[in-house]
Formats: sequence, structure tokens, C-alpha cells
Amino acid sequence: MTQGFSPLTQMADGTIKQINPFSGTEVWTVPGRGDRTLQGPQVEKNPIEPGEHACAFCWERKLETPPEKARMLADATVLRNVLADELDATIPEFRRIPNLFEIVTFDYWNANYGLEVDEELINRYMATRYEHVQSVVEAKTKKRFDGV
Repeated sequence: MTQGFSPLTQMADGTIKQINPFSGTEVWTVPGRGDRTLQGPQVEKNPIEPGEHACAFCWERKLETPPEKARMLADATVLRNVLADELDATIPEFRRIPNLFEIVTFDYWNANYGLEVDEELINRYMATRYEHVQSVVEAKTKKRFDGV
């Protein structure tokens, strides 16, 4: 074992990083992660009707996900931070969107590494699709799942 090695490190935001000194496996324990609901209420399951878009990631439901970080087009062009009013200007082969219920939040990156918000980008997006941002925030802050 290396002298001065500590298998436990507590970050500024309270995240605890544990490193197995034998295997090198690293595990993070993020504050509050265990407080989320693990299972929503049981709901009646109905078959999906033809033409129904049941996947939250379907193109027809693109405004039910957080704003895209990037999209790749058929010619391998990558567009970053596409604004809401530009979503239909191109058809992506692949979309990269943030996780609505991320494990490592912005607060982690801010408290531990000083990451700052890109206020200009946020203001540009809010100016084009405030309702989209509002619906994502409402979904993220719900205290229970609706079986979806």
C-alpha cells in the first residue's frame, strides 16, 4: 500500500469517494441519492396503440427531454446546444441529452471544480422555448413517479 494513500475522500459537496486499495475500484456516494423514490405506484398496463409514441426519447416527444447537448447528423456533422426553435431544422441520427435524474449533479461540479453556468446559452434557450424548460423542471422536481 502506498504511504499517505487514503481510500476515503470527502469532496466539498459531501460526495464521498471510496477507492478499493487492492483493485482500484472507485465508488462514489452522492449526498441525497438514496432519498429518491425507488418504485412508483403500480398502474394499469395497456397495450401500445399503432402509431403511439411510448418512448420518451422518440423524435415526436423531443420536448419531453432536457435540452440537447449535441446531435449528430447523417453526414457526421455534430451540432451543439441546438436551440428549441431550431430543433426541426435538422434531423439527427443521434441525440445526446442530459439525464433528467443524474447521479452527479451540477452542484457537484460547481462545488468541487468551480464549473460555472453558461448564462448566455441558458438565456438564449429560455427566450426560444421557456415552456420546454419549465416542463423539464417540473418533471425533475416531482416528488413521486406517475408510473411512466
